[in-house]
Amino acid sequence: AVANLFTSFGFFVDPADANHAWVTYSGFNAKTPDTPGHVFEVRVTMGAGGPTATFTSLDGHTINGFGDLPASSIMVSRAGTLYVGTDFGVVQKQKNSPVWHLAAAGLPNVTVTDLVYVPERGVLYAATHGQGVWQLKVQ
Repeated sequence: AVANLFTSFGFFVDPADANHAWVTYSGFNAKTPDTPGHVFEVRVTMGAGGPTATFTSLDGHTINGFGDLPASSIMVSRAGTLYVGTDFGVVQKQKNSPVWHLAAAGLPNVTVTDLVYVPERGVLYAATHGQGVWQLKVQ
């Protein structure tokens, strides 16, 4: 098998539960048709046979779903809002909502390679490819 070296993953571990995380995949569904998706919630449980991970796709399948966007970074605010850095900017999804939308007007629509959340300041930093680092106030 040949590895695809042009995809990347991002992850955010729940600060309150090390067995709960969110993961992103930056490839396209056409490359992985048997396992489509870009944003997943992951829960690890311990059983008699060892740990088991359950992946739940958060992409959504409605008109306001995530779409086939490569995703390279993720963070979750204290309020439970997911922020995902994609090849076309930052998108967000409120807790318990299936709808994805742009995070905020004014953020650049370029590749966001990394997201850093500083909860004490309520600030999300978005590192872009070629457009510097941007900040967004979050809850």
